[in-house]
Amino acid sequence: QAMLEPTVVPHLSTPSPHACPGPARALVASARPRCCTSTAAAATGAGPLVVVLVSAGALGATASAARRGFRTTRRRLLGHGRWSSTQLRAMGGPVEGRSCRVAVIGGGPAGVASCRFLAENGHKPVVFEAGSDFGGIWARDAPNKVVYRGLVTNLPTVAMQSFDLDFPAGLPSYIKGADLGDYFVSYAERFDLNKFFRFRTQVTSVRLAEGEGEGEAGADGGSSAGSGGSGGADTDAWAVAFEGAEGRGVEKFDAVVVAKGHYDEPYAPEILGQRAWLAGAESGARTVVHSREYDDPARHAGRAVLVVGGRSSAVDVARELRGVARWVYVLEKGCQRLMSVGGCTHLPLGAALRPDGAVEVGGEVAPGPPVDDVILATGYKYVFPFLDSEQLGLEFGPEARFVEPLYMHIVHNRRPSLCFVGIPLAVPTPVHLFEAQARFVAAHLCAPFSTLAEREGWLEARRAAVGERTQDLHFLSADAWNYMRELTRMSGMAGAEYEVYERRLALVAEVYADRVAKRPQLPWGDDWFRRCQYTVDWEAGTWQVSLPEEAQQTGTDVPAAL
Repeated sequence: QAMLEPTVVPHLSTPSPHACPGPARALVASARPRCCTSTAAAATGAGPLVVVLVSAGALGATASAARRGFRTTRRRLLGHGRWSSTQLRAMGGPVEGRSCRVAVIGGGPAGVASCRFLAENGHKPVVFEAGSDFGGIWARDAPNKVVYRGLVTNLPTVAMQSFDLDFPAGLPSYIKGADLGDYFVSYAERFDLNKFFRFRTQVTSVRLAEGEGEGEAGADGGSSAGSGGSGGADTDAWAVAFEGAEGRGVEKFDAVVVAKGHYDEPYAPEILGQRAWLAGAESGARTVVHSREYDDPARHAGRAVLVVGGRSSAVDVARELRGVARWVYVLEKGCQRLMSVGGCTHLPLGAALRPDGAVEVGGEVAPGPPVDDVILATGYKYVFPFLDSEQLGLEFGPEARFVEPLYMHIVHNRRPSLCFVGIPLAVPTPVHLFEAQARFVAAHLCAPFSTLAEREGWLEARRAAVGERTQDLHFLSADAWNYMRELTRMSGMAGAEYEVYERRLALVAEVYADRVAKRPQLPWGDDWFRRCQYTVDWEAGTWQVSLPEEAQQTGTDVPAAL
């Protein structure tokens, strides 16, 4: 035969075609199987494997049916205890151990990804979205107005999009917020998600259903008061209360996925000297606002503004204010020393406001006029008012800067049918992370593959890694790439499919690193990197970037002046 492709099926008792159900059996019977025991199979106790060489044409004719039959076999094996879910996942593909009715709270990027993978894995999701469209904060008519008017994404489209759906042709690499919202509408259409959504519907309460919360979670992660013996994600039932245009209601679910983001309640720490500074002027003359309330630099025209924070929002606000505000100060932990350039001053931690409006650093008065306004670009709290934290054993810390106890930043350790998608911070490419977490959740709800001891051990290791900086519990940054790979492997992706995924993720990581190298050296610097254009050839594994004219003239990736 001109072309042969290997496929692997579990060997039950003898090397017989009956190891496969349905249409796959015919393929096995017509081939000449060679039985061997792989190292991996021996290590897991799964026994020998039948490795069958099947012609590509024959396989293509019945591939879909064969995969369905193989998944059925895996489900039966799992139910009969022949293999663990982890061992079956190692054979490739998801384990369909159970179909759950799942309440997904939030229809933004994390919500649409969760809905997609839950449905693809045989679950029955119901998505509650407070707004009128897909996309959450990116929707054109978003109920949560945290996206300011002039926002342009700080990631190129090739690094933002799902591997299964490109952005429309003709868009620049860096797009407006509304374009990103439109993308999530297209994502929902591509994967036929509309039928799972309930728009203009707000979840008001999520509680263990009556009779489910009477005992502590057992050692296997299940509830000792619930269905008892099996443990894992199928032992709790949930009562979800909601209200919307059609009134109020309560429905019962097997599992809950919280995917609503965490952009509702700003984290607004008081900076040094803030109270005396506010008292040092007439009421209303000086202001302190969170970047959530920022929309247009014109509001601060002719005023001296102190921006607190060093991440994306702070950088964007400082850049927009330069040339409009009288003076821009930026206070952030990334600054190592006091520095002033033109009408901007960079301030390290420890800088304090004085009653007269001046800024003091270590006894030295920073260059610049008295501060009129403070904008806190300091992030958000984890606030989920619909969750009964006492009943569910959830902890958020004194300033609501983390969520515990979560395994892999996703699964509630002791109530594993309660999951969260979108908790991590400092994520290089959010859509890829949401999809990796959603795959993981869908596989986990089919057949949990962790014990309570494993989940608690993971959390203890994470706590030890961050030490006293509990606000960094969910901080990923460069670790995000390996985190996404690990989640994807754990969810069951294997073989050639995983190799393609890993190559594409590595390519995205290269594009992201190039984008990071081009960011401004100072917070208020020119955002010329947003005028770069990226193209990617996924099949060839290559990418290119076209630099804007100002960078080309200098013959370098860095413009002549900031």
